[in-house]
Amino acid sequence: MHFKRYILIENKYTNSKLNSKNINLLKNTFVSKLIHLISPSKDLIKKTLSLYEPQETLIIISGGDGTLQNILEYVVSSKFTIMIISKGSCNDFIHKNRVTKSIKNLISMIRDKKIKNHDVFSVNNKYFITVGGLGNKSCKVVEDLNRIKKNNGVKKGIIRFFKFFSYILYGIVLTLLTIKFSRDLFKIDLIFDGNKIKNLLIRDIFFCNQEYFGRFLKVSKHAFSDNGYIDISIIKTTNYFHNLLLFIGVLIFGLKKCNSVSFIRTKKIVVKTQKKMPFFGDGEILLVDNNFEIKVYPKAVRIIS
Repeated sequence: MHFKRYILIENKYTNSKLNSKNINLLKNTFVSKLIHLISPSKDLIKKTLSLYEPQETLIIISGGDGTLQNILEYVVSSKFTIMIISKGSCNDFIHKNRVTKSIKNLISMIRDKKIKNHDVFSVNNKYFITVGGLGNKSCKVVEDLNRIKKNNGVKKGIIRFFKFFSYILYGIVLTLLTIKFSRDLFKIDLIFDGNKIKNLLIRDIFFCNQEYFGRFLKVSKHAFSDNGYIDISIIKTTNYFHNLLLFIGVLIFGLKKCNSVSFIRTKKIVVKTQKKMPFFGDGEILLVDNNFEIKVYPKAVRIIS
């Protein structure tokens, strides 16, 4: 093994927990070198990581995009290396990197130590790694889907088997209803690359570094991973039929440039709104504000994949 310490972080509030067989396999492999933390507070994560040399420590995360997001601030631009066990709801980052779910294969990958460096974003110094967005309607969808994920009732009986499918189906239905009843536009100011655009009337704006989100939806077919840029998609229409066509496009071939959709590629952008609004990243509401600075940190996270 190339690392002197292994820190396993699990999220007990989702379906991210490993079974006892996999836990024992990890413990038997790493023996006394493994530290196991279950839903640790940020203070505990910070304190634990401060005890060890970053270049000698591997952080193993059992979860999805949200669990990964919780430790990003401690590993961005550091020499800590992370590995992810696919146990979350959507796992966009994991699917993008084709990370295996087999613990035995993961252990083999750790031995091989094939490390890749990935881009990461920040909004007002809060980090996210796959896709973020701004808009009352899109954030309402995110909030409702998170309510489903955290509902312990779906873990009982046959409903548990259909949890993922009901989660996706509900997301599609909710999005269609949002499209149907959404007539709210809001004004934003954009500052990027020496350009200033004022009073732009929009419905939603998305920031991403990959084509897919939610496993199969496409925010922007122009976006691709780890190119050092933020790909921004801006939706400006409230027309129901236009929005319906855009939604079908997201399901099939991705958003295309047209009168109601525009794209920007940059490394840093400031977005100002007239009133405070929620901003989501990696499927979680990160903050509520009216001034957002979004920037990219190229190759800032070290990941075994």
